[in-house]
Amino acid sequence: MSLKYDFDMFALGGEGGKDSATTQGVLNDVGVAHTNAGNKIALFRNRETAEALAGASEKVRQYFLDSGFGLTTFASGAPDGFYPETDEDARLYVINALTVNLGSHDLSGEDFGAFDMNDFLEHIDTAEPMTWEPPQGVAALAAWGLTRLTAPLRRLMPIAALGLVVFAVYQI
Repeated sequence: MSLKYDFDMFALGGEGGKDSATTQGVLNDVGVAHTNAGNKIALFRNRETAEALAGASEKVRQYFLDSGFGLTTFASGAPDGFYPETDEDARLYVINALTVNLGSHDLSGEDFGAFDMNDFLEHIDTAEPMTWEPPQGVAALAAWGLTRLTAPLRRLMPIAALGLVVFAVYQI
């Protein structure tokens, strides 16, 4: 069975933000040491995918945890292959963290278990943002159209960098 690699950004709340003791307790409970993605952590929607990551080697798990992922699930309600447009900045932060953290996490020869890094990278490359409500008015519609044209280019750079680094380092 192929795993589904859709993930959503889960906002950790409260006025204390990510530095509050309560929020840090929640982060610890879901398996995240810290996050800098605007008080958000990345959580897979699919339970089997989260379990596959949890079943990978300690180094693989730590790489994902340090990059802003958790080991539990959350579903925003977006359909497969899509994510809420409002998560764009936090997703790009996590994708960039995955790229940067490859420099400090040697994953060569590590056991990924059922978690398929190639399938995960393909999902990152093909997932698209979706707007929950259509914009109202001519100015909002024009701004929305401009965003729809530039967003793919904005996503392409960190996604391409992650793919190139993974391929160059691990030749997977």
